[in-house]
Amino acid sequence: MTKPLLELLERASLDALAERFRSDEETNLPALFPLETLALLRAISNEAPLDTLDADDVERPVVVVVHGILGGHLAERSDPSARIWCHAGRTVTGSVARRLALADASWARPHEESDVVPERAPLYLAYGPAITAWQLCGMHVETITYDWRRDVRDEARRFGDQVRALRAKHGRPMILVAHSMGGLVASAWAQRSDADLDAFSRVAFVAVPLGGSFDAVAAHLGEPWLMHALGAASIDETFDDVRAMASSWPGLVQLFPHGAVLDAHLVDDETCWEPGRAPRALLRTMRDALHDTLFDSPLVQRAVRFYSSWYPTKTGVERASNGRLRIGGYGAGDFVVPLASLRAGGDAPTLRTTVWHPQTVVDPVVIAKVLSWGYDSAAALVGAAVDEQASATPEEVTPDHDARFASMRPPQLDAPATAADEAILTR
Repeated sequence: MTKPLLELLERASLDALAERFRSDEETNLPALFPLETLALLRAISNEAPLDTLDADDVERPVVVVVHGILGGHLAERSDPSARIWCHAGRTVTGSVARRLALADASWARPHEESDVVPERAPLYLAYGPAITAWQLCGMHVETITYDWRRDVRDEARRFGDQVRALRAKHGRPMILVAHSMGGLVASAWAQRSDADLDAFSRVAFVAVPLGGSFDAVAAHLGEPWLMHALGAASIDETFDDVRAMASSWPGLVQLFPHGAVLDAHLVDDETCWEPGRAPRALLRTMRDALHDTLFDSPLVQRAVRFYSSWYPTKTGVERASNGRLRIGGYGAGDFVVPLASLRAGGDAPTLRTTVWHPQTVVDPVVIAKVLSWGYDSAAALVGAAVDEQASATPEEVTPDHDARFASMRPPQLDAPATAADEAILTR
């Protein structure tokens, strides 16, 4: 900020400034804040729709973004302004783990009976750059949200309700951009008898774990740093509360590795788990019901896949020396989903990105490809270039990836487990 501007602000009347912004907010707020900052503030406060363009303009392409696990806000049904996830204050004092845990009796109940509901907006910090880029190019950007804790098949019903509402609003085919677990929900929706498959002219599956993820197993084991951070940040909950929360989510178990894609037979061996820690039988049944038909989904067959193979990713499990389950190997993937899982389920077109799992939607390859689907002019300018850049095989991208991953692994992963390691694994 320059010195003259500082001097002007020092002389300005705050009352006069406040009155001016009250009188003409729509004109003055964008002048005060950069567009991205204003959109971020509105999305965080959840006070304005992400799409502020005229919905009746039939010339504008419509992009529908579906978030991934942990990527959508959750709030109290009785008071939608009472956000549970993600809210810094609730993390410290709000018993988040106990509030987000699902009782066994609620697993098979329809989502309408849940007292925790997803909010309209995804986590803007995760998807904001892509949303802003598409909006600046004149696209409508809508969102479909769901409760990532619950059974994917039930959330597919919620997904369908939102698709029908968007079809009624815009009256034309849309572009679907589904990230991570959002792609599983969309795939399950496409298999429903009431699915309107013509609602989407183009489909992008961005880092979708069609073959599952060993990160979900690690979460059930209580290994991820985020779980430890949540336990440490809370003044009224412990790490055990956080671990119990994650173990109660059907959606998390449905993210476990798909047996037809990844070797995860030890996951279902209850002798590998601490007593009482193995996934419950009903949750495994719900997982199998999703996995058995997932690859038959019409969206799995027609979606363009966006993936990354640049990051060390959990690719297996093994028995530790004490007989307990632990992560047993690393290989190609996007840090969360193995490459085999990202490309599972058929011969759909695939495009390579260079970012890790949480940020894949904001990769320029994804942003540009979606623009090329929306505008003929953009297709001519960026479509071919994106395809040429992003269509290389994983071997062409990282020919020495095995050695590269070995060099990036924490040393303790290749060394015999120490007493301290075993203490952590068996707590």
